[in-house]
Amino acid sequence: MARKANISREEILLACWDLLEQNYYPNIPRVAEYFQKRDGRKCSNTTLLNSISEWEEQYKERQQVKFSDLGNALNPVFKKIEREFVQVLQSQLDEKVGEFEHSEQLKSDAVKGRYLSLSKSLATQADQLLNAEEKANLFEKKSHELMNDFQYMKQRYEDTLSTLSVSTESLRACEQQLKEIQLNLVQKEVDLVKIESRYSAIENENKRLMLELTMLKKDFDLLKQQNSELSNVNEQKVIDVLSAKIDSLNQGVRKKE
Repeated sequence: MARKANISREEILLACWDLLEQNYYPNIPRVAEYFQKRDGRKCSNTTLLNSISEWEEQYKERQQVKFSDLGNALNPVFKKIEREFVQVLQSQLDEKVGEFEHSEQLKSDAVKGRYLSLSKSLATQADQLLNAEEKANLFEKKSHELMNDFQYMKQRYEDTLSTLSVSTESLRACEQQLKEIQLNLVQKEVDLVKIESRYSAIENENKRLMLELTMLKKDFDLLKQQNSELSNVNEQKVIDVLSAKIDSLNQGVRKKE
């Protein structure tokens, strides 16, 4: 026979976490079945409901902390992308400055007569300038691409946060609906207990009436038997009286003869 004992709030909270690890969302019937299978203990639905509600608040806070940790985990990634972007820009800028300094050095060398002719130096500078312009255009293009990638990643991060926020609201709505369902379930269980109690009372009353009916039937059969016996006795008495009268009449007739 299952023993009844009080179940502490801490035990119910631990049972809720244990059920969640088993992919079962805690509710009153599951928690009650959990303790029934484990050691046969029971407690009131009100105690279970209060403890499960407290566990739901703890679960909600833990989920919010997880979402916050996710945002904190993504922040270093975007900061790293930003640093790499700045490093690429700095590298491209250093390269362009170096090319410009080299071009100025070539101009200085041309002035000093280190090249054969000014026209050749100018042609070389023009080519270098053209190359510098092409590299500058390429650098600008890469800069735009990196900026677009950065904006894309930033937008994805914001979309992720927005999605998490919507999921959190949906989770809250589901938890509220679940709480209402649990309250309705508790009310149904209370109604069921009342119905079972009424049914038990009616069943007991029916048994009592059946017992009374059986006793009345026995009494009726006994009275019927007694009535039959009395009828037989009365009939025999009538016969005896009639016989006595007949004998008396016969005797009278004989005396007359």
